[in-house]
Amino acid sequence: MTNSIEEFEDAELFFVIGSNTTEQHPMIATRIIQAVVGSKARLIVADPRDIRLAKWASVCLRHKIGSDVALINGLMHVILKEGWEDREFINPEQRIFKN
Repeated sequence: MTNSIEEFEDAELFFVIGSNTTEQHPMIATRIIQAVVGSKARLIVADPRDIRLAKWASVCLRHKIGSDVALINGLMHVILKEGWEDREFINPEQRIFKN
């Protein structure tokens, strides 16, 4: 998981890849389902297995086992090609870190 649980409240989209969240993290899955059912967020699931969370997904991709990296690389390619990346976040020289 890359986000804090508190950030779920404001999420517009959840992207779950290679995680059977309903079985491994039922409390997290419940929060995702509540956000999706409440029409606050959309859900995209990418998993070779037929996981239960996919029932609530707007998009469900059952890619081949072992192709997660290829899928993520393809997504990154499109994001960069279309200019959708957050350059300020990516370029550490432009960010200021405070301890």
